[in-house]
Amino acid sequence: KGAADWAAIRAVVDAVSIPVVANGDILDAATARRALAASGAAGVMVGRGARGRPWLPAQIAAALAGRDVPEEPRGRARAEMIAAHHDAMLSHYGRDVGLRCARKHLCWHLETLAGTDALRARLMRMTEPDAVRRALLEELPDRPAAAADAPAKALAA
Repeated sequence: KGAADWAAIRAVVDAVSIPVVANGDILDAATARRALAASGAAGVMVGRGARGRPWLPAQIAAALAGRDVPEEPRGRARAEMIAAHHDAMLSHYGRDVGLRCARKHLCWHLETLAGTDALRARLMRMTEPDAVRRALLEELPDRPAAAADAPAKALAA
């Protein structure tokens, strides 16, 4: 609860001779830079900020290293990525457990897209993997990204 206290990490950094990693409230490259500056840590770890945005750690790493930042997947590419994530969970956990485990990930993905409340409600009740996949591929490609503050709202949840 509350905001990450990156400055408190500096005491640990000063007290030990091993690399320390800061985390908490890392939502983008700007917050990663602020966390590094405040903490003196050797690196940052992204947690809840990456829910529904699995490309975020690569974007932050590229920005911190001064490389071109990969673009967030959009449209059909994003829908296919989400469907592939769903398929991988079913493959790993099996059909029944996979469907249940995948629901929270689908919610996180859909929180990053505008106008998906009704779709999310339907997906949470679906029991057929093919129906979930079809809905994702048919209904997500045209959805725009949610407001820029969606990741911060997700952290508060």
